[in-house]
Amino acid sequence: MRELVSESNPTSRKGFTLIELLVVMAIIAILAAMLLPAIQRAREAARRTQCINNLKQISLAAMNYESTFNSFPSGWIEAMPVDDDGNPTAGPANANVAFGEDILIPVDMSDSNNQRVNQYRLIEWELSPWWGWQALILNDMNQTTVNIDYDRSKFSDDSKQASTVPIESYVCPSAALPSNRPRELGYCNYRGVGGELTGFSGLSPYSGSYRGGIFGANSGTRLRDIQDGESNTLLFGESAFGFWADSHSAVAASVNASDGSSSFHDGNNFDGRPEINQTIHLTFGSWHDAVAHFALADGSAKGMAKNIDARLFHSLCTRNGSERVTSDW
Repeated sequence: MRELVSESNPTSRKGFTLIELLVVMAIIAILAAMLLPAIQRAREAARRTQCINNLKQISLAAMNYESTFNSFPSGWIEAMPVDDDGNPTAGPANANVAFGEDILIPVDMSDSNNQRVNQYRLIEWELSPWWGWQALILNDMNQTTVNIDYDRSKFSDDSKQASTVPIESYVCPSAALPSNRPRELGYCNYRGVGGELTGFSGLSPYSGSYRGGIFGANSGTRLRDIQDGESNTLLFGESAFGFWADSHSAVAASVNASDGSSSFHDGNNFDGRPEINQTIHLTFGSWHDAVAHFALADGSAKGMAKNIDARLFHSLCTRNGSERVTSDW
């Protein structure tokens, strides 16, 4: 007779104990802490690539403009103000039209340890009556639907409406700009290189003059005027804030000290000191940590460390200074 052997069936355990659950949660937290910074770095790397592509597109448009008109676009067109019908109006040639409202602008982009500090300050922005290079190359940027009548006032109904069109290639993807745009104007994070800014007191945002660069008031620089070589001359650079329809946002330059020396650098050539930026951004800068992107006159674009030697930066900003640029930046 076959003997039947009964097997015990122990009760199967369901679920996790509290200790096991805590261990799993701890492992997940550690993995998240390891992966999130890597994901953020990857996203920022993608945004930097897009920013460089924006500069390349802008440079290509400027070169197409130069090929058509035998000169790069003016930094801005400065002429007698006109009314909505194109008739000259009374007033100084450099008249500004104040918004009459406070807006938030980013200032003091990094602290003494070069760490990102996102701060904003309320200012009253003044809109220039002139069109800058951003408006002049719209056709070359494939923005043919942004219709501007350059013979009429910037503040005519049609021009005001055109100025509100956001142009994606004019905005750095890393820029954390206020979503509430003043007067709905389109932002621009890129400026033409005006050489050196001299006579700047630091008190008025419009004091001083640009010289030695590719862009300036009513400028008409040709490729043959870049005597230092296209690969040694900056064409466009990043700026933390601005509007594409405002010539006050069109140009920036190497900032010299009050005694004229170009060794004056820290906190002035990039992002700027708070006391300078209480009124307006005059300097280059970026929303990228420790680096700002620039386009050269040869059509290339790359990143520049914000702690670049001031004399080297000054040499790159000028087009005919006969400086020898031997170091790799």
